[in-house]
Parts: sequence; C-alpha cells; structure tokens
Amino acid sequence: MRNTLRVVGLVVLILLLLLVAAFFIVRFYLAPNLDQWRPELQAWLHKEIHPGLHVDKFEISWHGMEPELVLLGTKILNQENQAEGSVEQINVQMNWMQSFSGRIQVQDLRLDQAQLIIYRDQQGYVRLADEAILYNPYQAKLEHNLPTSRELQEREAKFKAQLQQVFDYLPANVHLSRSQIVWRDEQRQSPELVLDEVQFDLTQGLSGLQLNASILPPENLAGPIQVQADLSRLGKGRAKIKLNHFYPQVLRHWLDLPVLISQGYMQEARLSIGYQQGSVADFDWQSKWLDFVIHEDQGEQALDIRADVLDVNIASNNGVSLPYEYSVAASNLGVISDEVFRHPLTFFGVQAKGRYTETAELQPRIEIDLLRARLPSGSLQAQGAWQVDSNSDNGLLDVDA
Repeated sequence: MRNTLRVVGLVVLILLLLLVAAFFIVRFYLAPNLDQWRPELQAWLHKEIHPGLHVDKFEISWHGMEPELVLLGTKILNQENQAEGSVEQINVQMNWMQSFSGRIQVQDLRLDQAQLIIYRDQQGYVRLADEAILYNPYQAKLEHNLPTSRELQEREAKFKAQLQQVFDYLPANVHLSRSQIVWRDEQRQSPELVLDEVQFDLTQGLSGLQLNASILPPENLAGPIQVQADLSRLGKGRAKIKLNHFYPQVLRHWLDLPVLISQGYMQEARLSIGYQQGSVADFDWQSKWLDFVIHEDQGEQALDIRADVLDVNIASNNGVSLPYEYSVAASNLGVISDEVFRHPLTFFGVQAKGRYTETAELQPRIEIDLLRARLPSGSLQAQGAWQVDSNSDNGLLDVDA
C-alpha cells in the first residue's frame, strides 16, 4: 500500500514538473518568438479558416497565467488580392480546460477597428471576400403586401432550428469595437451603405445569451440604432430595438423593401420581441412620425395622405401569427383622393384601432373597431373593414358610420 502511494505521488510530481516546464517554455521561448512561425501559422489559417486571410504579425500576451493570442493587421483578401475586410487587432483567449480534453474552444474573442465589405454580385449572390453568404437577387418590382402569416412562420422555424448551433459554436464572450460595415450592390448599382461605430458585445453563460449592440447609420437614414437582447438555452428571452430620426424611404437606395412613405421620418421607434421555446411569443412596435406623407400619383386616381404628427402602434400576443392589433392617432390628417372624395378633406383628432388579418384566400384585411375624427363641421365615428378584392384595384371598403 505504501509503495502504491509512493508511485502515485511520484507520477503526480512528474506531471506537475512537466506542466511547469511547458509553461516556462511557452512563456519565455515560444511567446517572444511566435512571429518566427508566421508562415506556418499563416498556412494553417488559409487551410482551416479562409484562403484570403492574411496576418501581419502574431503575438502572445498574458493575463496572469493565461496566454492570449494577438493577431495584428489582419486582412481578408479576394481572388484579385484586394482587401475586402480588415481588423486592426484580434485577441483570442482559449478555453484551456477544454483543450486538455482534445476540443479546441475559443473562450474570449475581441476585435477592434474591423472593416467588413459585404456585397451582392451581378448574379445576385451576397458575398464576403468571395464567399457566398446567401442568394438574394434584386427584384425591380415589389409587391406592397406584407409577408403572409405562413411565410413568417417558415422564417421563425428556420431561426429556431439554428438556435442550438449558435450556442454550440459561439465563444463565451465576443466583443467588437470601433468597427465599420460597408454594403455594396453590384447588381443594383446603388451607392455604398456605410454603417459606422459598430459596437457589439455578446456574452454566453449557463443561463443563455446576452447581447448589446449599437450602429451609426448614414445621417440621412437614421440616428444611432441600439439593440439589447437576452435568450436562454430553452429559447426564452426578449429583444429590444431602439431607433431615432429614422427615414425608412431612404432605404430604397440600398434594400429591396416595399416602402410607401414619400416624406417624413420616425422621431422615435421602439420594438420589443418576446420569445418562448425559440419562437416569437409576442411583439410590440411603437413609433412617432413627423411630417408624414404618403403620395401615389396614378393619373386620375391620385392619393395623398399627410399628417404633422402620427403615432402608430402594432402589437401581437400570438407571435408572428395573425391577427395583429393596431392603433393610430393623429392631431390632423389631410386626405386627397380623387376617386373617393370630390375635394381635399382634413380630419382633426383622428383615432383608429383594430386589427390586421387575412381572408380565407390569404389576402390582407384591415378590421376597424373604432374610427373617430373631427371634421371642419361636425364629427365622424365609424367601424368597418377593408380588404383586397380581385374586382377592385383599391380593394373593398365596408364602413358603418
């Protein structure tokens, strides 16, 4: 028994000495001379990550007893050897306890002063450094209809299927600071969309994910955009998005969106989305518009709707499934519709609420529970519904006043 304990103690002592020796070798020999192996490290990056990844210098810094790999001057090159992305500094800290079990896992990833160029080529493929991310061809003509309930449910199911992969492959901590994202569209030949001051903090723990992010779009598009989110491993959580001075009509320069707004902007907007088991459980969208204008000129059927101040709220407790509850309020609302009214009309103190849903034929339908407004002489109170009708270009309106 005593001999057995002596042998076990000797083995433990030898292992400790080997660990100490390995630490001193890494700390005082490999770390200061790491850049000598840059060609070998560069070849490994080309093979395992991306063939266009180039690093100017490799270093190792220390946080107490833990080493951290530092990549300086990282560039992503395309086939023409042109830079389509760069990161001034990348800090990678490994989970050394996992490495002993044969699994290499990044514990902490920090990127500073990154610039990524994402573009859509002439064939409609969205790419980053020649790698196709998705296929999304430009459509010259777009329908103004919102996505159907079935389409939204399909997108939600796809997100739910990818949720576990996010937990499996993401490092415990990801931090992106002082960065820039550039969008180019070769197929549409639109101007560049530059997103500055991109900040991104993602933390993954036993309870789930926590995200804080902010983006500075072009001045003519919006003010700073802020995102906060938390999501448990069971798929429960909430995401919040905050917008200020947002001009959605400007998005038509870059994205394929059916935006009806001709003029005006959102002074502020808030979106809150709740999740249960990886599916959207509820959402609440609140927005305040200033100088709101919708204008469509179709010959003799011109339509012009204007409001100085417009509050629009849309919410659902059924996830992405219809119906959606809405409420609209405007201090004054001017309407010009040659087909409906003989003369321009101005409504004051407008209030409306109801729900957006679909017919049995999956056509949009807006139900009006209450419509209240003051006229220059008298007042109006009504309820009813509007829906798409195959026999009418403007749909079918049924109102009880």
